[in-house]
Amino acid sequence: EMVNPKPLNAVIRYSADGAARLRAEPGLSTEVIDALDADTVITVPYPIQRVEKDDLTWVFIHAATGSGWIAEELIIYHP
Repeated sequence: EMVNPKPLNAVIRYSADGAARLRAEPGLSTEVIDALDADTVITVPYPIQRVEKDDLTWVFIHAATGSGWIAEELIIYHP
């Protein structure tokens, strides 16, 4: 049993829509905190916080510029 699990390392996936929008809350109509380019390094706190909203799964992440929610389809997890 992991008493103090480490956050997961991840990067932003390339998207034809451009940079991934880091949002204050889950959902497509919420405030955008930042735009994260492809290959931006992020960390995902464990246990992963997931919320279903607007037909997407949103995950809470930490980036160098701030913390917020991003669509999980834009995250590449690294072992």
